[in-house]
Amino acid sequence: MSTSNTSEGWTRPAALVVGGIQRLFITAVVLPLVVAGLILLALGGQGRLLAILLAIPVYYFCMQSVLHTEYRYVLAIHYFLFVIAAVAIYRIGCWIRQRLGVRRALGYS
Repeated sequence: MSTSNTSEGWTRPAALVVGGIQRLFITAVVLPLVVAGLILLALGGQGRLLAILLAIPVYYFCMQSVLHTEYRYVLAIHYFLFVIAAVAIYRIGCWIRQRLGVRRALGYS
């Protein structure tokens, strides 16, 4: 007698909720940060860094995605995109810190 059906039944709703949250996070949060990071790197005169960070994703998009569409083959792309998103998060943090520093200096605290 197998218990896989029983355990599958009560974990299915939780798996759907977690999967939905993961899709929302990737699409609604990380993707705009990646685009912002790309723009900040391009406009900030850091073309060499941008080329290094985009080398692997561009290679996968041009060569591998046609041949291998499985998730395990394109997993490496995500780590480079997370670094680009981190650039946007860092710049936003610097901007917020600068704005708070200016307010404290002016006595608005």
